[in-house]
Amino acid sequence: MSIEATSNGASDILGSELISLFEKYCSFKRHPFRHAKVQAVEDTSNEWGDVAAQFLLVAEQQNLIGTARHLDPEDITMASAPFFAVADDCVRLVSVVKSNGEWVAGDSAGSETTIDVDNQNVYEAFSLRLKPSKSHNVGSIFGMLRRQVERNKRIIFEAVFATFMISVIGLSAAMYTMQVYDRVVSVNGFSTLWVLTIGVIIAILFEFLLKQTRAFIVGHTAKNIDLQVGNEIFERALDIRLDSRPPTVGTFAGQIRQFDAVRNFLTSSTLFVLADVPFGLFFIFVIYTIAGPVALVPLVMVPAAILLGLSFQKPIERLTEKHMRESNVKNGMVIEAIDGIETLKSLGSEWVASKKYQDLSDQISESEIELKILSAKATNLTQVIQQCNYVGIVASGAYLISMGDLTVGGLIACTIIAGRALAPLAQIPQLLTQWKQIKIALNALDDALKRPSDNGGVHRKLLPSKCRGNIVFENTQFAYDGNNPVLSIDGIEFQEGEKIAIVGPIGSGKSTLLKIVAGLYQPSSGSLKLDGIDASKIYPDYIHENIIYLPQDIRLFNGSLRENLILGVGNIADDKIIEAAQKTGLDSIINAHSEGLDLSITEGGLGLSGGQRQIVGLTRLILMNPKLVLLDEPTASMDGHTESKVIDVLFNAFAKDVSIIVVTHKTALLPKVQRIVVLDKGSVVLDGSSREILAKLSKQQVAK
Repeated sequence: MSIEATSNGASDILGSELISLFEKYCSFKRHPFRHAKVQAVEDTSNEWGDVAAQFLLVAEQQNLIGTARHLDPEDITMASAPFFAVADDCVRLVSVVKSNGEWVAGDSAGSETTIDVDNQNVYEAFSLRLKPSKSHNVGSIFGMLRRQVERNKRIIFEAVFATFMISVIGLSAAMYTMQVYDRVVSVNGFSTLWVLTIGVIIAILFEFLLKQTRAFIVGHTAKNIDLQVGNEIFERALDIRLDSRPPTVGTFAGQIRQFDAVRNFLTSSTLFVLADVPFGLFFIFVIYTIAGPVALVPLVMVPAAILLGLSFQKPIERLTEKHMRESNVKNGMVIEAIDGIETLKSLGSEWVASKKYQDLSDQISESEIELKILSAKATNLTQVIQQCNYVGIVASGAYLISMGDLTVGGLIACTIIAGRALAPLAQIPQLLTQWKQIKIALNALDDALKRPSDNGGVHRKLLPSKCRGNIVFENTQFAYDGNNPVLSIDGIEFQEGEKIAIVGPIGSGKSTLLKIVAGLYQPSSGSLKLDGIDASKIYPDYIHENIIYLPQDIRLFNGSLRENLILGVGNIADDKIIEAAQKTGLDSIINAHSEGLDLSITEGGLGLSGGQRQIVGLTRLILMNPKLVLLDEPTASMDGHTESKVIDVLFNAFAKDVSIIVVTHKTALLPKVQRIVVLDKGSVVLDGSSREILAKLSKQQVAK
């Protein structure tokens, strides 16, 4: 496998050398390294900072994060290794620091040299401090959000402070009105009017700037939180073990997409209602300083508005939960219908999907209308309280004016301030609806992402130095969702370099066996040993790089043919792709289209036949060059001529020590294998050499 490195024309150190050195570093530090994850790495200068930056970039592609630290010669001890040393024309990985100060260093080609103390001054040394980027100690989406809020608490505090300042400056309009009525209108003091007007305009502009600044701060913070949490949610969704994934893909996709509601809430101005509500008491205090007992009116009305909004909480939450549940079901039904449109059309059953869609739409519309009516009722009642508050302030203020204890300007100012105090409360029903949507979305995501993952919650797994491909089943059982076992195998071994066929009737557990060996399924009980190590204790990336499973139904992804071929392979030269394509016959498809390897592939590989998709999968398999090949009906969709060619390729394209395990119903594959294992009802009923098993099967057929 070759990995390309791009050149910028003015570099001294090749990107390919950096990749090789980083792989050796990962081997020393027991970090998993997978070539398929490495993207193009640029050539770089011989400055240690530039080299370190490229290493950190490769580390990020390997799901590792950390920093680089320059090492002064006097600080380097035996415990400093491994570290990197950069000279004018090379980078070396120092694996050992001897007691006499000498360095044992290796280059990208693997050759080692000893650098004595006198020659070390030509090198710039630095070390990497790396750790896995995936967090395994945060058990919930709420935990992820809380962690991000803690990281950004200074910015959030600044946004809250800006909200406070906006509320204070917002009083300027009320104060301006009071002063105009009391000091300008009554005495025609227009010079005072100009001073007041200029002052309030400056305050309005300052308020505008504060609002824009707050929106900018919150928007960028919410974006960062969204990127961090959103990426982690998607990674954890991909990390769910295949045997534990949610039964309805469409509903699960809808739950993942509901994180958009969280992002919208974080960036919405509604969020500032939470910060504005406490300032209601501050506004009431201002009214008290202006009009004394008039403050009793909003002091009663504000709690009344809050209690009214909270009284609608339960019914709003119930309807919101019902509406989101129905929306998820509808989303799942739409995805299922679109994905299976060929089956629906072939059966003439589009009307079934259409009827189901219509019924679900009717249900959603009813719950949505009910929710809107209830929210409108809560909002309208809150507005009634606001109007009553206005009437109460004006009525009580009129009495104070008649007694000379309040001016007309002061009364108008009080009505304006009271309106600001109650304005946020009108949004409580909307806030409750949004919060319930977010709560449901996060709970649904939590339930889905708590399913068993490929890593099994283990922070640091084993990383063997070499894979031989020896497989041993020890009391291995597998069952779906705690039901009766569909596979039960004990004592079966697959040795390095063996060519094995798995045969048996439909539903006997053949595909399940392959998926367990591939690490896609985990045994419900017992264990599967890979080279003597429990496979569940080994890094998944190590397993997926050395053991490749090719399913019967090859799934291609939207993009080019080249992108689909190098999926799981990494950057690789086109001549390597063409060489593999010539072996499988894929070159005829490439040559038949003017776009060649840039041939556009639609989602799912639509436009290619089942046989063509299988050839694409087989070509990719050859490019990956695994240690253990698992094939599930690899020629099921091929004609006789193509099947014969592909069979020859499969058993000749790999080295002799590569094991091949193939599930098949076709006899054309059986002469190529050395051993046949027969499964029935999840258990091994026959196991032996191909000649021996074929003879027994022939006798059984004759007996029947």
